[in-house]
Amino acid sequence: MVAVSVLAYLGITLWGGWDAVAEAASRVGFVGMAAGCGLMLVNIWLRFVRWQAYLRAFGFTVPAGESLKIFVAGFAVAITPGGAGEPVLRGLYLRRFRAGFPDVVAAYIAERISDLISVLALSLLGMLVYPAARPVVAIVALSIALLLLLLRQGRWIDTLKTSIENRAGVLGRIVGPGLGTIVRVRRCFVPSLLVRGLVLPTIGWALTAIGFYYLAYLAGQPPPLLTCMFIYSFSILVGALSFLPGGLGSTEGTMIGLLLLGGMQQADAIAVTLLNRIVTLWFSVALGVACLYLLPRRKHQDEASAGT
Repeated sequence: MVAVSVLAYLGITLWGGWDAVAEAASRVGFVGMAAGCGLMLVNIWLRFVRWQAYLRAFGFTVPAGESLKIFVAGFAVAITPGGAGEPVLRGLYLRRFRAGFPDVVAAYIAERISDLISVLALSLLGMLVYPAARPVVAIVALSIALLLLLLRQGRWIDTLKTSIENRAGVLGRIVGPGLGTIVRVRRCFVPSLLVRGLVLPTIGWALTAIGFYYLAYLAGQPPPLLTCMFIYSFSILVGALSFLPGGLGSTEGTMIGLLLLGGMQQADAIAVTLLNRIVTLWFSVALGVACLYLLPRRKHQDEASAGT
C-alpha cells in the first residue's frame, strides 16, 4: 500500500509539473511541515484523552503511558481497509489489562462515530461556500442523527437481540453479536462523556484544518480560512465514506479539486495536498510504527521480569 501511494503521489506530481510542484513545496519548507506535525500531535493527544475516557467507561484502567503507546500503535495499520486493523491491534495489546475484544471494538466504533460528527460539524462551516456539497453533508448528517437515535434505544435493542438469539438460529448467531456491539457503543455516548467524546476531537480536527490553511498560505494565494477548513474537513469526510485504506485517493482527489475551485494554481494545490497528507496521515502512520516497535520489546521485558 505504501509503494502504491508513493507511485500515485509521484504521478500526481508529474501531472502538476515536477518543477512547479517542487517550488510550491519549497515555499512551505520546514517551518510549515513542523507546524503541521505539531498540530497533528495535539489532535492525537486530544483523541487519546477521549480514548482513555471510553476505556474507563468499560471499566478498564490502563496506565496512561502504556495506553498512549497502544493507542498510537493502532495508526500503524490505519491504511487497512476501513481501518479494521486498528481495533484488532489495540485489542491484542489491551488483553494484558483484561480488556475484552468486543469492548475494544465498541470503543473504536464510538471513536469513528465521534470523529465523523466532528468532521461533519466543521464541514457545515463551508456549506455556504460550496452549495453543491450540501446534499452530501445533509445525507451524512441525517445518517449520523439516525444512528445516534438508534443508540438511545437501549431497551429496544436488548429486546431485539434476545429475541433474535433465541429464535433465529444461525441468523441469531450472526446478528446477535452485532446488536451486542451497538449496546456496548451506547456506553460511550452517555451525557457524562459527550464533552470529551465530541468537543475534544472537534477541537483537534479544527486545529489540523487550520494547519492545512497554513500550508496553503505558505504555498501562496490560499482560499480564505473558512473555505480551507471546509475543504479539509469535507475531503476527510469523503475519504472516510469511501472506505478506502486511509481514504487514499478519494481524500487527495477531493482536496485538490476543491482547492482548484477555490482559486489555487494546479501545482500549488497538488503540493499543499500532498504535504498535508504527509503531516497528517503518514506522520501518524510513522508514529504508529515507532510505538509498535516499542510495545513488543516492553512486553517481553515484562514477561522476563515476571519470570525472575
